Amino acid sequence: MNKMRIFKFLILGVIIFLFKISDIQAQVNLPLADNIGEWSEPQERFIALENSPRIKVRSKVIKHFGTTGIIEVEITNLSEKTLSSTFGLKTPRGDLNDNKIHINNSYQLSKLKPNYVVTYKMELRECLPKGRGKMNDLEKCIACQPRLLFIY
Repeated sequence: MNKMRIFKFLILGVIIFLFKISDIQAQVNLPLADNIGEWSEPQERFIALENSPRIKVRSKVIKHFGTTGIIEVEITNLSEKTLSSTFGLKTPRGDLNDNKIHINNSYQLSKLKPNYVVTYKMELRECLPKGRGKMNDLEKCIACQPRLLFIY
């Protein structure tokens, strides 16, 4: 009886460990340009693990007001399969591995065919960097280190 309980806890620990690994790998640093209103250089990434779909991401900071940055994000599907995923912008505040996206700030990447491009106007919420009074809109967004979190 005691060996069975230990075995169950061991299996549970392995499952939790695997979920933690996939959470970390599902995050993509968002490339930002040097100026407001300009597109960043595109970066190719995997959504999660190396055998997951490949995407090309670039972004354009539109403005920042209060605690919210408005960023346009362009995603190109570079894989050979149709891509569907839920994703959102996230800042490194708090636990990066919590795999949570606020429902009002989540987006559905639905049936994006290979080599197709889609653009989303997204909100970077809770972006409140220290020293923000002396920063312009772009510097505020850069200081918040935005990341795309894919739930794949």
